[in-house]
Amino acid sequence: MTQGVRFVKCAECGRNGRPLEPGGIGKQGILIVTEMATKEQVEEQSWFVSRQNTSVTLCSDFGLNLPEDTWFTAVLPCAGPARMKTFLYDHCLLKLKETVDALKPVLIISVGAGATGAVLKLYKPSHFPLNYSSQQYAGYCLPLSAEPGWDCWLAPVQSDRELNMYRNGDVIDVACGWQRKHLKWALEQAKKGRPGPLFSDEGIEIIFDTDRIVAALEQARGCKYAAFDYECNALQMLMPGAKVLTAAVAMGDSAQIHRTVAFPMASGNVRRAWVDFLKSDVLKIAQNIKYEEHVSLVHFNTPVVNWAVDSAVLARTLDCQPGNSGLKFQALVHYGVVGYDDVVDKYISSTGNGGLNRLEQLAPGELMLYNGIDALITYMLARDLSKIIGLGF
Repeated sequence: MTQGVRFVKCAECGRNGRPLEPGGIGKQGILIVTEMATKEQVEEQSWFVSRQNTSVTLCSDFGLNLPEDTWFTAVLPCAGPARMKTFLYDHCLLKLKETVDALKPVLIISVGAGATGAVLKLYKPSHFPLNYSSQQYAGYCLPLSAEPGWDCWLAPVQSDRELNMYRNGDVIDVACGWQRKHLKWALEQAKKGRPGPLFSDEGIEIIFDTDRIVAALEQARGCKYAAFDYECNALQMLMPGAKVLTAAVAMGDSAQIHRTVAFPMASGNVRRAWVDFLKSDVLKIAQNIKYEEHVSLVHFNTPVVNWAVDSAVLARTLDCQPGNSGLKFQALVHYGVVGYDDVVDKYISSTGNGGLNRLEQLAPGELMLYNGIDALITYMLARDLSKIIGLGF
């Protein structure tokens, strides 16, 4: 977690210095985290004395007895003026982490963007800084199954302060209706148990041998579906020096993914086999089809035959908020996957040299593993989101 935190006595931050310990019995393994305790809660030393906000009230509507079925805490478990300092806020986060580690909840309901951001920072500190905008996660039920090993669901919901920003009674009613729907879904997920591991990259094959690559592409042509992804040294492939570095294919049918392979686009035989794959009848999937189509036209002189699914369009159909249809966001909210792009991210931005990036400087195996994960997650999203929407797969 946070390194070098100076532990200080409470009240140095300017708040009242009477932090309220987590409360509730938690029979159903549900932890409710709000942004801060109210003055009344701290005075009475109980989370269950003051009027709860809309989201917490809805939990009661679904049959939860809050003191018995849930635990309750806050990121800032005290009330008073919020003259906060970063290191003190980090100290409160450490206390929240201790709470989560000790209670091991099946479901965390984070009420408000501040609470959601705090939980996500604990889940993956390097990816979620203090000022991270977390309100975009409201309505999802995230499976937090990776490090630090909580293996639980996270259901971010809006606080009353956020709901009241709509400033219109009818709109607030609609928002509360969505809030009710999302909470119901999250509670249903919790009843099924912990999410467990939903994704693994262990089966991704990194192939350098030309004959094996050609054989894998022949197998892909015989499958029902194939999700593919390019890694290139530029976004605009018409610019001088732009080229395809690697490609990856996840292949399978409606029931399962048979195989995921990643390989360099290095030889003439591989390029010819790739063109045969692009022209084949296998139903093809991509995340943002227009890019894969652009690369295929420019560098392989052929359009892609038999497009079937664009996983980005499916994601945008379910959630039209800006940024939420991206592959990394979708990987997190559906499979709990975050951080696999850590190494690649340092090389993927443009150097300013004609718009080319530095991916060629990355170790080939690392680039191809990243490429393979992209293809595999694209396939999984196409399958799962198609079923959610009711399109079948």
